[in-house]
Amino acid sequence: MKIETRTEGGVTLVTLDGDLDANSSPQLLKQINALLTAGATRVVIDMENVGFMDSMGLSVVLTGYKHAQLRNGSVSLAQVRPSVHKTFKLTRVDQVITIFTGVEEAVSALTPKAP
Repeated sequence: MKIETRTEGGVTLVTLDGDLDANSSPQLLKQINALLTAGATRVVIDMENVGFMDSMGLSVVLTGYKHAQLRNGSVSLAQVRPSVHKTFKLTRVDQVITIFTGVEEAVSALTPKAP
């Protein structure tokens, strides 16, 4: 799994490339926790290039979400492929974690608006 991060409009984007499974999940959780510890409050995981996710991957996404909530932050998802989205829907995680159609939509929705 390849993980890249960048910040856009006050939103931290985490782009994944590869399967999110038992082998790669610890790497993602470590990255999310490092971002939150460094002060990130709005994290979007771009899953466009994730073709497969197992239960460990699902668990890591939920754990990252919970860790962000404890820090008054958020973790959202973007560009989730239909095969992976099915897992979020079956487990009803899509009722808890916001899933955006695209990265631009996520950044626009989560970027703090000037007063």
